Amino acid sequence: MVQSMKAKVLFFADWYLPGRNGGGAVTALVNLVNALGDELDLYIFTRDRDSTDTKPYTNVALDSWTSVGHARVLYTSDLSFRNIRRRIKEVDPQVVYLGSVFSRLTIRALLLRWLRLLPAMPVVLAPRGELGRGALMLKRWRKWTYFQVAVRIGLYHHLLWHAASELEYEQIRRRIFRSEPRLIGDIRIAHTIPSPGLFQEPTKFLKSQKYSGKCRFVFLSRIARNKNLLWALDLLACISGDVSLDIYGPVDDVSYWAECYGRMQTLPPNIIATYAGAIRHEAVPSILAAHDFLLLPTLGENFCYVILEALSAGCPVIISDQSPWRDLPKIGVGWDIPLDHKERWQSILSECVEMGDNQYKVMSLRSRAVMRKWYESIDFRAEHIKLLQEALCSKAEPSTAPLLTFPERHRRAQKSIGSSYRP
Repeated sequence: MVQSMKAKVLFFADWYLPGRNGGGAVTALVNLVNALGDELDLYIFTRDRDSTDTKPYTNVALDSWTSVGHARVLYTSDLSFRNIRRRIKEVDPQVVYLGSVFSRLTIRALLLRWLRLLPAMPVVLAPRGELGRGALMLKRWRKWTYFQVAVRIGLYHHLLWHAASELEYEQIRRRIFRSEPRLIGDIRIAHTIPSPGLFQEPTKFLKSQKYSGKCRFVFLSRIARNKNLLWALDLLACISGDVSLDIYGPVDDVSYWAECYGRMQTLPPNIIATYAGAIRHEAVPSILAAHDFLLLPTLGENFCYVILEALSAGCPVIISDQSPWRDLPKIGVGWDIPLDHKERWQSILSECVEMGDNQYKVMSLRSRAVMRKWYESIDFRAEHIKLLQEALCSKAEPSTAPLLTFPERHRRAQKSIGSSYRP
């Protein structure tokens, strides 16, 4: 436990409450704050609008630290180097926690650190699934170029990497540490904290009868390329039977949604795909319980709350092998299938359509039982306390950039980060 005065931890996150469209990253941070808010003094620097919005929130104070639950939050549109540096010095945290690899906030905070324009302090970096193979394929040349520069200049030196699963641990080790064997830093696993109330009374999750030849699939996620909705629609187009797919989630990528919507209009008559829009998180369990299977051929996840929520609601899952939820057929709660095995996907979907009520009920009940056992086997709060303790006890190195005289450092900073920098 963190003793004496509460240690200050400053989180940089692209989105936070009251925003809901940022997906699992928002839920993960909310649950972490709720779990550790009594132990630590928590601050969050975030954008002043939701991920798909063009206008700021109207119900929060902007550009000042505001109490939100167990944390103090700064909502701002000013993501400049100058403002990031000012706010870090203002809070004077013992630990800085960065919730993304590719976020502008992360890159700018690391550059300020590399230029030694920040006090020396431990930094934790959580990739949030961004280092998975599928995720890296999106805008891959831009990401590859950034990695080459970041590794060579030492931007990642002396970081503590937060892996949310054993799978993400391997992704970090392979993508970051293997590419630079001299890298100074470490990786620690702290499993993502689930939302409370997952296992409500069973009466809330009584399933309607599953008829052979009929199936209700649900896709519940952001509408973005890495979630692979278009591919799911292509798969269903080849399936026989009376099939429905209800799609829930905010439109994160308008051009991609246009492709998906166009494909929905060309599906055969036996396949009914319906977009139901974004929903509040509180409605997720009942929606999942009202469907037979979650269909999510994602390109990459570090945790994926909706998979946990689906299984907890007795809704077995059909997902790719690009998430930590693996070997699902062995425990009888669904399937995790490689994305290059398209015929296997189609075979499983057909099997789900033909499945009768007795077989389905066994799988549904087993899903809830397996998730409850998993949930009770991990002390999520203790893992995160240990992670931040290790950060607090680590050697706080600002960067591996060469020491510069102030005029030289000032000149280089202006060249690197533009006119928004001021000493």
